[in-house]
Amino acid sequence: TLTISDHEEKEMYYNLILGEIFHSIAVQHNLRNITSTRFSQAAATLYSALEQMNDQKNIAEGIPALQRISGYSKSQLCRLMKKYLGKTPREYVINKRINLSYNLVMHTCLSIADISEKSGFSSESHFISVFKKEFGITPAQKRKEDSLINH
Repeated sequence: TLTISDHEEKEMYYNLILGEIFHSIAVQHNLRNITSTRFSQAAATLYSALEQMNDQKNIAEGIPALQRISGYSKSQLCRLMKKYLGKTPREYVINKRINLSYNLVMHTCLSIADISEKSGFSSESHFISVFKKEFGITPAQKRKEDSLINH
């Protein structure tokens, strides 16, 4: 039987996974269903860049990686992403980083400092702050909570 904490933990994890799935489907749907020739190339380029942003090194690099991969300036990238995804490049990158860091916290023994660095956060304290804002607890607390539940 599930305890409340087990149920909440699984629900949060499933919501995170479903969010990524729905995001991926929305990106594919929005970018592939553009009929204007003028925007078809832009959409295809953006879609390709977003696909490449699943690489851990690109997530850590962030917006500069998106610019490098897509070939768009920061302002062009912002316009396209707002139009097709409804979010800014910064919001997109933070979402990718928080998902990567969550997986590293939950599935590795890396230190919080190493996770912060691998996820591309500017500092460990910034990482902890963003993580806590997203999940309500610090990465160390999340890891400890998970180890208590699963052991």
